[in-house]
Amino acid sequence: MVLLKEKGTWFGAGLAALAALAAAFYWISTPHGLALVNDTVQYMDGAKNLLQGNGYSRLTGWGGTVPITNFPPFYSLVLAVGIKTGAAPIQAAWWIGLIFLSANVVLVGLLGRMLTGSGWAGLLAGALLILSDPFFRHYLFALTEPVFLFCFFLTLLLLVNSSGRFRPLTLVAAGLFAGLAYLTRYIGITLLGSGLIFLLLFPEGWKVRWKAAGLYLVSALLPIGAWTIRNVLITGNPTNRQISLRSLAVDKVHEGIYSFWSWLLPEPFQWIDHFINILGGLLVLFLVVYLVVVVAAFLVAHKKKPLKKQVSFQLGWLLALQGIVYLSVLAFTILFIDASVNFETRILMPVYNLLTLLFVAGAAWLWRRGDGLRVLSVLLSVGLALSFAEDTLDTVRQWRFQGQGFAHESWLESETITTVKRLPAVDIFTNRPQALNLLADRGSYILLSPINPATQMEREDYPEEQARLRQSVEDGKTVIVIFGYRDLVQDSENEWMVTLTEGLPVLLEYEKDVIFGRITLQ
Repeated sequence: MVLLKEKGTWFGAGLAALAALAAAFYWISTPHGLALVNDTVQYMDGAKNLLQGNGYSRLTGWGGTVPITNFPPFYSLVLAVGIKTGAAPIQAAWWIGLIFLSANVVLVGLLGRMLTGSGWAGLLAGALLILSDPFFRHYLFALTEPVFLFCFFLTLLLLVNSSGRFRPLTLVAAGLFAGLAYLTRYIGITLLGSGLIFLLLFPEGWKVRWKAAGLYLVSALLPIGAWTIRNVLITGNPTNRQISLRSLAVDKVHEGIYSFWSWLLPEPFQWIDHFINILGGLLVLFLVVYLVVVVAAFLVAHKKKPLKKQVSFQLGWLLALQGIVYLSVLAFTILFIDASVNFETRILMPVYNLLTLLFVAGAAWLWRRGDGLRVLSVLLSVGLALSFAEDTLDTVRQWRFQGQGFAHESWLESETITTVKRLPAVDIFTNRPQALNLLADRGSYILLSPINPATQMEREDYPEEQARLRQSVEDGKTVIVIFGYRDLVQDSENEWMVTLTEGLPVLLEYEKDVIFGRITLQ
């Protein structure tokens, strides 16, 4: 395998130093622990129920469990291993973030060196990823990014190492990690598509190509198929989503434009908002040029066989292809599968990682052109590093100052949470079921709005369901807990919440939260 063939030990030492530096930044940034958000609770629930023998499931309002189908299970499996060692779930998530951050910096360094043939460029790639705010920030959440990116980077590394000649074990490993990427986040399916395209174009001879692609596909489908069959048997649906055409809202497009430019450029004066249309046009132009270059590069390499056989070219082309496949699948998902998905930074972050690696390849190419262009290469690299660092240092300061998400003191010291702990055995409906699960250890039902965000369609029998809920509250069988009620009802989009709660008895009311019910606290 083409992994570590650098003379001496300086490259390995450099990678170890970068991994240690990343770990130090991580430790400095998390004195209050990781950010805890809605999805965190689902994964922790899944891990705890796996260890308790309940299968991959979550706590429900009636105190039982139901199978989880809309969150793939691999992160919860890794989390369960951490909990099994004796760590609390939140502590286990912290250690997973630390370990996989260091491992991923090493993988990025290896990819960078393979891409350029230079150990220094590999170290530059690792350093830029540490400084990149989207990359570093998402290790500070108790979410899937650490494990997903490990599978993501390792799959790409293994694919290129399998292209020189037919290596069955490497292809099996690549396929399995592609499948595990899907079992961590559904967008991991893009690795299956880009990997198959790559293996059908680059190995020598069609017989080898078909064998390589088939072995990769079968290996990937083993974990993917097992999870899909399990979901179909439980719910009749492979991913808990229905395919239908949705609209691509303007605000989603604007969010993607803002995310890209705020990743690439520092944003101290909020000027991106003022030039969003111009910057959107530049982004479209960039994407068109990007696509044309990827196609042209393969056509040129197809004619120049020595170029096509170069590992650095193969990896660069695979990284660029992965970006195209990823964005295409993401757009398809928003248009046809789940309208609640956005072009947000968390979703786009893997593409930014690929672009960073391609930038390093370009900087290395400039360096090799001569003295004048070496200066340009250094200036571009230093400029990008400083731009990245400005945002990342803000993130470090923000996380050091206070806990994020449900780890914020406003949640940890919430009087509403304290009151929920004192509720008798009644049904609880709330806009924050994850908070009650994590902080009060109480199962609950989510308050549903009239419009399903995943389909952008009205829910069937919604008025009748709300009438039954109101009656259950009046009868003392149900409690409604709404966090931030006073702020929410000021928004016209939440008029349904006013209609639902109008005239219901108020059990307790705090600064912004309200609990509706007719019961006696324990």
